[in-house]
Amino acid sequence: MTSKMFFRWLWRFNAVAIASVALMALAYGALAGVFIARDVLKIRNVAGVAPARSPEQTQAGKTDVSGNESTLVPSGFSRIPGHDTLWSALRSRDRMTTSYYSKEATNTRDYVFYDMAAGTYHRLLDRDDALITSTAFLAPPLAGTDAQGAASAWSNPATAALLITIIDKDSNGDGRLSDSDDKTIAIATPGGSGLKTLLTGVDEFLGHTVSRDGTATLMLRDHAGRTRALRVVLSNFKVDRDDAYTVGAPPPG
Repeated sequence: MTSKMFFRWLWRFNAVAIASVALMALAYGALAGVFIARDVLKIRNVAGVAPARSPEQTQAGKTDVSGNESTLVPSGFSRIPGHDTLWSALRSRDRMTTSYYSKEATNTRDYVFYDMAAGTYHRLLDRDDALITSTAFLAPPLAGTDAQGAASAWSNPATAALLITIIDKDSNGDGRLSDSDDKTIAIATPGGSGLKTLLTGVDEFLGHTVSRDGTATLMLRDHAGRTRALRVVLSNFKVDRDDAYTVGAPPPG
């Protein structure tokens, strides 16, 4: 009698254990399904994200960086303030694919300039494997008045330079170019010539201002986490000051 009761309780225990395991498996499966569905259906910001080109593609000069046919097309021309030059972004349509979703993004790869007087075109980077994430035309301040109310001498000059932010390396190794990769800050003439790199390894571009003395101050955060203030002479694109600041560090001097 005692033996029968023991086996009866053992069978009940096994039944309860098996039912518990089955319920846990169902719960985990349902939870995994919820997470997958939420990941598939959520809104994704894919602007400025593109597959990174492999070294083999770069050496071969291929323009297809997404695995699909990729053609750069102008997005619409506009005149550069103060110059007889038109410019337009050259954009590509790139596809990002993972195990269970695929998204497309339109990316700015380069800029093309048209000189209205000469009737000629030229490109800024003349390459297809980079992303340009921001651009800004730099010009001295608009005309104003002095302390006595008289018109000042600095009277609305033409645009002095073009400032751009470039991403051209997969610095974090995730197989794509995106805002999480290191950036390069470069400057060129308003017509897109004389491109010069000012700083590489930039984590985030924070803003800029232009002074009456013909210099621009660029604020950014570098890869080491420092805030940097670069003062650039717009007549020759020379960096004549580079002041770094680390949050929490004692003040200099």
